[in-house]
Amino acid sequence: MKAHEWRTRIAEYGKTLKLPPLGDFESSDVIPVQGQEASAWSVWYRLWTVEQGKSDLGVQLTVYYDGHTVEIEADDLRVA
Repeated sequence: MKAHEWRTRIAEYGKTLKLPPLGDFESSDVIPVQGQEASAWSVWYRLWTVEQGKSDLGVQLTVYYDGHTVEIEADDLRVA
């Protein structure tokens, strides 16, 4: 997704995103991706909003690590 698509989808959701509490990223669902040259994981994480706290809006990411660099691809944004 492109940046303007993210902004549009978040605006349509109608809530204000906020930073999660420290340590909450540990609640992510993380699954190793097979068949990648570099280490890779598919990550699903529920976002936080001012109005709801931990919301039903989540982001799906693919995280790559080649031993030196971390690369993150934002794949999807959806209501769970």
